[in-house]
Amino acid sequence: MAKSKSSKPPGQNDVGYGKPPVKDQFKPGQSGNPAGRRKGQPTLNEMVMKEAARLVKIKRGDTVETITKYEGVIRRTFQSATSVASQLGIIFPTDIALAFLRDSNPSVRALTCACVRAGYEVVATLIAMLDDPDGEVSAAAACALGRMGRVEARIHLKRYLTERPSGRVVEAVARVADDEAIVLLARVGRARPDLAHSIISALEEIDSTRAVSAALGLKRFVSKEERR
Repeated sequence: MAKSKSSKPPGQNDVGYGKPPVKDQFKPGQSGNPAGRRKGQPTLNEMVMKEAARLVKIKRGDTVETITKYEGVIRRTFQSATSVASQLGIIFPTDIALAFLRDSNPSVRALTCACVRAGYEVVATLIAMLDDPDGEVSAAAACALGRMGRVEARIHLKRYLTERPSGRVVEAVARVADDEAIVLLARVGRARPDLAHSIISALEEIDSTRAVSAALGLKRFVSKEERR
């Protein structure tokens, strides 16, 4: 004999998951989140996108450019990535290197010079960059060409060796050094003790009796100064 369903008192419902007691259920038209977002109030995503689209002004040399904050973040991230690549000695594929060497951002162009290998288009682009209006870009291009042994950069490197000597300039000059550059290296080594040992190593790598003599003379000078 089939069991009959148990009868429930009037107004009583099943209570369980998704079935709250009738007294706790929301009334028609009543919000389940009365303290929630008001009608017409922007969402977090909308606020972020609005702020990202806000225009800001940035200065590049003597010019001022207007870009969105979003574009500014992308440029800064890209610049940081290029900086890390140059520090690690990463070499970019030719097509990527060329794109970066022609980038509108001078910092990207300058940093990329340390991440290229010799090739017809790359060399031609670097030679054109020797006349770049940004001083750091032209110096980076000259150093890249010097490391490749390209004499087109020699006159520029000798100027940088005199005006703003650095380890990278010394390394680049040594690859394309003539007699005048050897004299300049020895002179800078005496004036800049912090670069003296780097210059001695650079001179010793140059296949020239003048360079060997200059290295020996600089060694004696450094030794004498260190004994003082």
